[in-house]
Amino acid sequence: MISLRANILANFAGSIWAALMNVLFVPVYIRFLGIETYGLIGVFTALQSWLVLLDMGLMQTMSREMARFVGGNYQGLNIHRLLRSVEVVYVALAMFFSLAWYGLCPWIGREWLNRGTLAEEDVVMALKIMGLVVSLRWISGLYRVSVLGLQRQVSLNLALIVFSTLRGAGVLGVLAFVECSIYAFFIYQGFVAFLEAFALRFLVYSYLPKTKEWVGFDFLELKRVWKFARGVFLISLLSLLLTQVDKLILSKMLLLSDFGYYTLAGLIASSLYQLITPVSNAVYPKMVEYLSRNDSNRIASVYHRYSMFMSLATIPAAVVMALFSEHLLLLWTKDQQTAQIAAPVLSVLVLGTMFNGLMHMPYLMQLASGWTELTVKINIVAVIVLVPSLVLVSPGYGMMGAATVWCLLNLGYVLIAVPLMHRRLLIHEMRSWYLKDVIPIGLISIFVAGSVAIFTPKPSVHSVFEGFFWILMASVLSFGLSFLYVRKNGSPVNQN
Repeated sequence: MISLRANILANFAGSIWAALMNVLFVPVYIRFLGIETYGLIGVFTALQSWLVLLDMGLMQTMSREMARFVGGNYQGLNIHRLLRSVEVVYVALAMFFSLAWYGLCPWIGREWLNRGTLAEEDVVMALKIMGLVVSLRWISGLYRVSVLGLQRQVSLNLALIVFSTLRGAGVLGVLAFVECSIYAFFIYQGFVAFLEAFALRFLVYSYLPKTKEWVGFDFLELKRVWKFARGVFLISLLSLLLTQVDKLILSKMLLLSDFGYYTLAGLIASSLYQLITPVSNAVYPKMVEYLSRNDSNRIASVYHRYSMFMSLATIPAAVVMALFSEHLLLLWTKDQQTAQIAAPVLSVLVLGTMFNGLMHMPYLMQLASGWTELTVKINIVAVIVLVPSLVLVSPGYGMMGAATVWCLLNLGYVLIAVPLMHRRLLIHEMRSWYLKDVIPIGLISIFVAGSVAIFTPKPSVHSVFEGFFWILMASVLSFGLSFLYVRKNGSPVNQN
């Protein structure tokens, strides 16, 4: 049996290491390249998120179908045909995107981005290179989710640790000893992305049964999964708008330097996903496997146990980050101005990320059941509300206004989407989700971290390590007391 506990631990190790590699060296990048040029790295990060539109839901579909293969719903030859067919689609779409992006780069560099002191030709060239890098990393994503679905996440995370180290730490050698430019940064990232795609493809096929038959593109395999993929695509499209439209609007309205500050705050807030995705990535295939085996009696237990685990992983960390945002930024950047500008935005963004994380288990329950309609409808309404709100708020309130709108949107999901889901799935479990899995941990964290914050001195660049002490104290106490609550009230579930 594949161990769910081992997968979760491996996912945490891989995610935490990747977060360190993404975050730890950002101040060094800024010192090498400058805050304006770092704004281009913010564009690169946003572009990777937007590229999910091209996959038409096939990435989530592959994860689900690989999990169904583990659950006995596939023959070996059929899963090979499905994977090969999706590979063909991915490569074709990556080529299409690269060509289209190459043609758009001059307009984006000239008309869309507020370049500040950066030369137009330098910005355009950087945009062209980043398009190729994003395409390669997008193809890697197909193989990554396939290994996740196969529940071989220990091996996957070993590979991801290697490549995240090469991306985060390895590029410092290029900037320090080869060429200190944004071109060198992106060219190196493209080289690593190519190696990663090759390695992950090898990993996927090593876990699939061998077949002697030639396997090519099979339209019927794609057609069979299209209904679910279409629903996931609509969810992905709408979710992307909900999570990235703030960056799109602000990239137009703000100078690249100000957008760099927003990107900085968003990067730290999004590091909370390194505590969210390890649980989601391990639990979702197991949910699908249980449903494939008609083992529905375990689903409610798994749902509550890992909803509570998700609360434990996210709420204490988010509350501490929100209350100690300026201390955290000073500790990281050693720059008083950067900390003062980005801290309020970070506090709001990290709370929005927390609310978003709490929705993962209800959302995964819907996906595992093959029910995508509810999330599609809710996201349509949310987009209709969010986009006009950002357009109205951002000109007057800038970064802080956009962050607040996004945070309130995610709070609305917790208050509205969860009750709607429980009208159809796990009908009698909603009360336990709120009153047992989520709210107690939230109250413990707010009380404990808030009490520590009252006695914490004002942040100063001259006392960053004193700030670290208070952050550490608030974190240990909040997590420790929350853990004791989970230990006492968590429901048992088989770990295999």
